[in-house]
Amino acid sequence: MNLPGGSSSRGSHRLSEAAICPRKWYIHNVLKKVPVREPEYFVVGRLVHVALAYWFAQRLEVKPEWFQTVTLLDALNIVGAGYPEAIKLALDILPAYTSHYGADAQWNIISIEEEYTATIGEIRALTGAASRPGDGERVSCRIDLLVACNGKLWGVDYKTIGRSGRNGKLESYNPGAEYAIPWQFLLQTGVLRHNFGAKFGGIVVEQICKKAPYDFHREVIEIPLQPFLALPDTASRMCQTEHRIIDLMQEVEAQGTDLSMWLPDGNFWSCFPYGKPCEYRPLCLASSNLKRQEVLASAYQDK
Repeated sequence: MNLPGGSSSRGSHRLSEAAICPRKWYIHNVLKKVPVREPEYFVVGRLVHVALAYWFAQRLEVKPEWFQTVTLLDALNIVGAGYPEAIKLALDILPAYTSHYGADAQWNIISIEEEYTATIGEIRALTGAASRPGDGERVSCRIDLLVACNGKLWGVDYKTIGRSGRNGKLESYNPGAEYAIPWQFLLQTGVLRHNFGAKFGGIVVEQICKKAPYDFHREVIEIPLQPFLALPDTASRMCQTEHRIIDLMQEVEAQGTDLSMWLPDGNFWSCFPYGKPCEYRPLCLASSNLKRQEVLASAYQDK
């Protein structure tokens, strides 16, 4: 059974991986490997998503299957297996969140962790541009929470962060900083505008400070016009990059290459993003194909 949380089938994270590094994209999306031990901040983020999914699912008239068959504590133990401190942190954050926002009476919960899709052509139609080759490619987004409020539908995206502003309080997001061109929210906006038309109001980002004293801040993200108009071409380019990686894999396989010993080229300027190593860097550092297979078997598992 799929528990809440995780990326969508062909969303912003998967598409951007193709541009960041073909090797990373291939290991993650074709070999479907993830580290046995992940950085704890990744795990905390997923666990908070799970906890909030259960909190809001109580208000759905028709409860999701996971809510009916798996308790919150069991779900946290499954998703956070091996990370007891991360589980405890998620359990500490949940009551602080619910106390901060109360019952959110004005929010009518529509869906939780549901995936929505659109073709690139359907998104392009929103911009008024003429169709182009590749417009049949389908992309997706998984929305943490979809709510109805003030006559509109709003997608809500949780962001757990380890820092706060003055006096431990979160401040309003800076539209000139990390969200100036918000790739994830651009794609979400395109997909949800196609699915809901004029009913769609926008994306609400909920920042969650995961250090005590916990604090929370929600705000509607501004979607810049020019990047949104460029969204269809950008998404199409990423889809074509995915196809090129697959085509290359099939080409080398047809030439007799053992795919268990093969990886596409890596973008080695992307091995230490944001001051932290790529999770697949140990494979690139392996001294031989045989050593790489040993690392793959010992340090990674099926996702």
